[in-house]
Amino acid sequence: MYEWENIDFLDAGSLVELRDPRQFGWGFYSKDYSTPPGVGAFSWFESRDELLDYLVNMEPNIWAYGFNGVDQETFTRLKTTVQEILAEADLNKGLTDGLRRKISKEFDNGEISWWGNFSDLHKGDDAFSETLVHEFLDSDNNEEGKPTMVTDEQIPGFIEFCKGFGHE
Repeated sequence: MYEWENIDFLDAGSLVELRDPRQFGWGFYSKDYSTPPGVGAFSWFESRDELLDYLVNMEPNIWAYGFNGVDQETFTRLKTTVQEILAEADLNKGLTDGLRRKISKEFDNGEISWWGNFSDLHKGDDAFSETLVHEFLDSDNNEEGKPTMVTDEQIPGFIEFCKGFGHE
């Protein structure tokens, strides 16, 4: 049983957002566009399986939440759809961008912009990570256009930067 199970989904969301990605190395970044310019947050998990369980069992609550609480019809639709997508996916290939985009399409007014391992995030190996690292380092001009990665010494500052990233 995960520590976010059997607690209010808003508390669960806060819990996984505040985790240290050095200990909970699997994560995703989601962004809600329902209120411009949008609000985003990282969520961190101990394993890929925990991340996927959270996407099925908790994240639909967040996307179904409105002024009158959770819309149960929307919650049930999202949960069922995400379960079906994951059941059809070949998870032996890992958390692919195609699978992430397919799940993201189900969330009205939002998306999962990134998912994967923290060790890959701070290396800037994909477009999202590269942008994040550049913003953290405030470096638009890299030597020979090579992406810059966060050094071990910069990791604590990078983690703090990630906690506030997307809260425009």
